[in-house]
Amino acid sequence: MNIKHPTEGVLAEAHAGLRVIIPKKPSRPVRLTDLARVWKDSSRIKLAMMNPFPGRYPVAFSIAHPQIEESDPLRFFVVGNARFADGKKLKWYFGGMRTIINPQIIWKSETTTRYKEACMSFPFEAPKKINRHNVVVIKYWTFLGPRTKKFYEERAQMFQHEIDHFHGVTLYERWKKKKR
Repeated sequence: MNIKHPTEGVLAEAHAGLRVIIPKKPSRPVRLTDLARVWKDSSRIKLAMMNPFPGRYPVAFSIAHPQIEESDPLRFFVVGNARFADGKKLKWYFGGMRTIINPQIIWKSETTTRYKEACMSFPFEAPKKINRHNVVVIKYWTFLGPRTKKFYEERAQMFQHEIDHFHGVTLYERWKKKKR
């Protein structure tokens, strides 16, 4: 069952004036001249991730720049590391969040699994099962320099999900395509 979104165009209004939208436009790689903008926008995303979002999913595990920027989306996203502050609530801490810049999948496993996924661009929709590679090797930048790292299971799923946003692909488009 589809539930109407509360506002047209803006799907979730979060802390720090962040508006989460459905990414439609492919993003462009981050250039050196964009780093001040990446710093500013990733800080806004981090502040928003520390507060509840409206809809079914009060906690965002990652948010890509194309989800908040319509005119000139860049290829970066923020991912958080969660911790339980009081044993009951999942809380983010600002220092545990990382900005991932220009990620590229340089290797992926042949094995795949259907994972349940949700998306902050669709805060009122139920999770969908999406086929993702179990293991990926990602080449990316942080503010501390270049990295190459292997990710497994849920982290691999998250990277593939966010990289889809860079190409203007949502998990619902991927899900509908697989259903045909």
